[in-house]
Amino acid sequence: MGFYRFVIFAKADIITNHMNLNATNIAFFAKKHFQKMQQTPYFLNMGRGACIVEEDLVEALDSGSLKGAALDVLADETPDLVNHPLVGRTNVLVTPHAAFYTTNSIRELQRISAENIVYYLRGEKEKVFRLVE
Repeated sequence: MGFYRFVIFAKADIITNHMNLNATNIAFFAKKHFQKMQQTPYFLNMGRGACIVEEDLVEALDSGSLKGAALDVLADETPDLVNHPLVGRTNVLVTPHAAFYTTNSIRELQRISAENIVYYLRGEKEKVFRLVE
């Protein structure tokens, strides 16, 4: 996997992240990856902010390793938007974690919610998606 990841970073025009956060992908995108980029791609993060080392992303943008970035998330869930080094840049677009809002995703959320209510009322808690007790 590691070799192919570096090949992708070297050849891609756009690199996009959609990963959920887990122990194996914290700081997944870091300086060692950004330095391999030969095509000066655009970087999109629609996954989780902690998958990226933001200081390294800033450096990659400043050095020209990346043309730009579109970020639907930042590492800090409540960032200081006035002083954040990625906010206010001409080559960075930051959105409020809203990239997944589509007709299909809302429909899916409604379906899962309705199923969860039915499962819970039937006493089938093991089937409830992401039950918090």
